[in-house]
Amino acid sequence: MRGVAGPAARLVLGALALGLAVQYLVVSQRAGINVVLAVAAALALARSARPRGATLRPRDAWIPGGALALAAGAAARDDPALVAFDVLAALALTLATVPALHGVPVASLTLRALAGEGLALAGRCAGRAPRVLREAGPALAALVPARSSRVLGYGAGVALAVPLLVVFAGLFSSADAVFQRSLAAVLDLAWLRGLFAQLPARVVLAAAVAWVALGALAPRQARPAPPQVRRPLPRDAAVGALAAIDLLFASFVAFQLAYLFGGRDTLEAAGISYSAYARTGFFELVAVAAMVASLLFALDLALRARGRAYVAAALALVALTGVVLASSMRRLSLYQEAYGWTELRLYAIAGIAFLALALAVLAAAVARDAMARAAQPIVLAALSVALAVNAVGPSAVIALQNVDRFLAPASLPEDAYRGLDVGYLETLGDGAVPVVAERLPLLPDTVRSWVREMLLRERARRPAEDDWRGWNLDRVRAGEALRALATQ
Repeated sequence: MRGVAGPAARLVLGALALGLAVQYLVVSQRAGINVVLAVAAALALARSARPRGATLRPRDAWIPGGALALAAGAAARDDPALVAFDVLAALALTLATVPALHGVPVASLTLRALAGEGLALAGRCAGRAPRVLREAGPALAALVPARSSRVLGYGAGVALAVPLLVVFAGLFSSADAVFQRSLAAVLDLAWLRGLFAQLPARVVLAAAVAWVALGALAPRQARPAPPQVRRPLPRDAAVGALAAIDLLFASFVAFQLAYLFGGRDTLEAAGISYSAYARTGFFELVAVAAMVASLLFALDLALRARGRAYVAAALALVALTGVVLASSMRRLSLYQEAYGWTELRLYAIAGIAFLALALAVLAAAVARDAMARAAQPIVLAALSVALAVNAVGPSAVIALQNVDRFLAPASLPEDAYRGLDVGYLETLGDGAVPVVAERLPLLPDTVRSWVREMLLRERARRPAEDDWRGWNLDRVRAGEALRALATQ
C-alpha cells in the first residue's frame, strides 16, 4: 500500500480503519480492555503517519505512556467517576501525542506556545479533514480497477436493499412460522435486528473518529511566531499585592495553628465539636489553594520584571498556602473519623494531593524563574495522582475503611457514627465486592446477614457477562467473589 497510494490516501484508509475498529470495540460495550485497544490503535496510527525523520523526544515519552496507563485504569477499575476521568484524560493525552510525534518538543514549550499548539491541533481536528480527502481522491480512485465498477455498483445496490430485506424478512417470519424457523436456521435474526438498531450510532462514531484522525494527523503547516505581548504589571504593584495577601494568610494560619492543630481540648474549650468544626470550610480552603496557584501563574506571566522582594513574597504565599492545604486535609481526616469514608471524600484527598504537588511545582518555578514552563510538570503531577488512585481502587479502599472502622470503633471520637451503612456499601459497585465478601465472616450475626443479602442481590441483578471487549478486572474479581459466596 505504501508504494501504491500517496500519503493522503494512506492516511484516509488508516483513519477509516481506526473509526471502524473503535466503533466495533466500544458500541454497546462497557469500558474495559476495549479502551486500551482503542487508544493503542490510535497511537499506532499516529506513529505510522508521522513525518519522515520525525521522532518522539525522550522527554515527551510520558505522553503516550500516560495515555496507555490511564486506558489500562479504565480496564482495571469500575468506579464510574474514575473511569470517566481515565477515558477523557487518555483521549487528551492521545491527541497530545500527535504534535510530539511530529517533532514538537511538547515538554519544553512555554505556556503560550503550548496553548497555541493546542488551539492549532483543535482547529486541525475540526476542519482539516475535507482538504485531506480532496488530496486523497485521485489516489483512492486509482486503487479501484475500471473493470470492477459494475461489480461495485451491484454491491452498492445490495447494500441499499439490506434494510428493506430485514424488514420484509421480519414480516414474512411473523406471517409464517415455518418460514421463520427456516430463516432462523440460516440467519440470526435477533443479531441482525440488534445490528441495525445500533447502526446509526456505529456510523456516527466511526465517521467522527475518522474525521478527527484525518485532521489531527494531516501534515502540519508552519505557523508564524506569536507576537510579543507587553507585560503590563509593575513589580512594585505585584509585591504590594502579594504582601497584603500574605498578611491575611498569616493571620488565618495563626488561628489554624491555635485551634485545628491544637487538639481536641482546644476546640472543646471553644465550645465546638470536632465533627462540626471539620465539616465546615473544607471546600473553601481547597478553593483558596486553587486560587493561589492561578494567581501565581497570572502574576508571573504579567510581571514586567522580577526581584528578590517578589520572589520572597511569592514563596511565602506558597508556604502559607501549604499550611492552609494541610488544614483542609486535617479537617477532612476529622470528618472521616466522625462519619466514615465516601467516594467524594476520597477524591477530595486526591485533589489535595494534586494541589500539594502543584504548589511544589509552582514554588520551584518561582525560585527558578520558570513559570512559563510549569504547565507540563503540573500535568505530570495530575497524571501521577490519577494513576495512584487507579492503583489503590477507590471502591475497595472505601469499603475496607468503613468495614474496619465498624469492627474496631474504640479509636473513634465520642460523637462519631459507629454503624455500618450497608446501603452505601451497595452503591460502591464491583470494586468493593471482594473486600466486603472477605470481611463478611468478621461481622456480627445481624449485620452479616444484611450484608450477605446485599451481596446476593448484587449477584442477582448483575448483567450478563461482558464479551472480551468489555473485560474489566474489578468486574471479574467481583463475579468470582459472588460465585464463591453463593456456594457457601
